[in-house]
Amino acid sequence: MRKLILNLHLYIGLTVAVVLAMLSITGAFLVFEANVDHFLNARLDRVRPRGTLISLDQLRGILERREPGYLVTEIILPEHASSSTLFHLDSLATRKSRDLYVNQYTGEILGSSKQRNSFTKKVRQFHTQLLAGYIGNQIVTWSSAGLAVLAVSGLILWWPRKVIIVKAGSSLPRLNNDLHHSIGFWSSWAMLLFAATGLMLHFAHSPDDDPFSSSTTLTRIAKQASLAQIVSAAQQCFPDGAVMRMSIPLNLTQPVSVGVRLPEDHTPLGRSSVMVDRMTGAVVATLSTRKAPLRYKLLKLWTRELHTGDIYGWPTRILATVCSLALAVLAFSGAMIWLNGKTAAARGRRALQTRRQTQLSRPQWERPAFPPLPGRR
Repeated sequence: MRKLILNLHLYIGLTVAVVLAMLSITGAFLVFEANVDHFLNARLDRVRPRGTLISLDQLRGILERREPGYLVTEIILPEHASSSTLFHLDSLATRKSRDLYVNQYTGEILGSSKQRNSFTKKVRQFHTQLLAGYIGNQIVTWSSAGLAVLAVSGLILWWPRKVIIVKAGSSLPRLNNDLHHSIGFWSSWAMLLFAATGLMLHFAHSPDDDPFSSSTTLTRIAKQASLAQIVSAAQQCFPDGAVMRMSIPLNLTQPVSVGVRLPEDHTPLGRSSVMVDRMTGAVVATLSTRKAPLRYKLLKLWTRELHTGDIYGWPTRILATVCSLALAVLAFSGAMIWLNGKTAAARGRRALQTRRQTQLSRPQWERPAFPPLPGRR
């Protein structure tokens, strides 16, 4: 059984080692994705707070007049006073979309999403699908499943020797072997967590709704509630929450969805929401993560926070980074263990063959009896 588990661990590890190493490095980077992205796009994301805020209704009017035929369908509100506001606009006639970053203090349009540095976005796409679409996504998914098997089988293989530290002064092969066993033991819980949450995120993913539905109509409404009224209605439902997003469907008969982030929610835009009637400004329905079913919390809230390390802020983000990089070390050291074994076996065969040839050069009565060479008849 041990030999079977060893072979399973070996061949799965060799198969997914390169993919896991790449996921390890990109995953460690993505822990700080938001910070790096804001740094690279400071011209679009940062504003200087001054004066009073221009109302959302005025900003929407400015943009819709500047972009004829386009309507504001989504607003991402700033997390900090020094952050800009993002407006998403759609055109029902041309079925095109655009994103504009706006200074909410001056009404200045800072730029569009086409001017945004997409480096962090590419890294995220590489992490989730290796920049290869559906095929890459399946490779990442199966590699995550392989990581779960490696974590469990690795613990079983670790048990007899129970290596928990690396002894100084050992030879390089022994040092590499102890490094693989000790890091594998201490990080096994993190590897299982990464694998499980990665798989859950994959299977819990649902595609975004198409804003250009065939049933979408621009039904005229005589009077609509202002965006300020809609935000106020949502804020009253969650007094301790922060309104982070507004989704305004092109179909004017549908309610506005307001996304709210509660203090215990570490996802960027929050997971709670309020549906508000766009004519009266009255609340139609609410979805609170505090009252949501356990399945929703597990798939939509805790899974992502655990996978990214956001669950307790900076301490767990740093821990997630260290554990993610440990996966790259495990992938490299595991491959080196296999390579060192192959090299040592080949060196042993060559030494035995050399000794055999030396002995055969002696007279017949001086030749000792040799066992057959390993792997040969």
